[in-house]
Amino acid sequence: MTENTRDAVIQKFLGECLDMLQRKGRAYAGSDDVLAFFKTQAAESGITPYQAISTMKVKHEAAIREAIKQNPGSPVEHTEGLRGRIMDAINFNLLLLCLLEEGKCG
Repeated sequence: MTENTRDAVIQKFLGECLDMLQRKGRAYAGSDDVLAFFKTQAAESGITPYQAISTMKVKHEAAIREAIKQNPGSPVEHTEGLRGRIMDAINFNLLLLCLLEEGKCG
């Protein structure tokens, strides 16, 4: 793969990540506080919002690892698709970044 092709693939995928993040964010948290879902889950579970995001992120990473383990030459994830799992893992990392940035401001 060339550098230009790599960059085009990543730019397209990150655009899709942002679209998914916005759609799921409105469904889970509304628009007042996009991190509200994680804060609520944390409070209800007696953990921090960082731990809540991490816990949710781990399941996607585990599914990716398992798909690679099961078929190293051509991994397939059968429930949400490997592409969807990668997208969710990226988005949880971005949400973790948002939580960190909010902590600096708050």
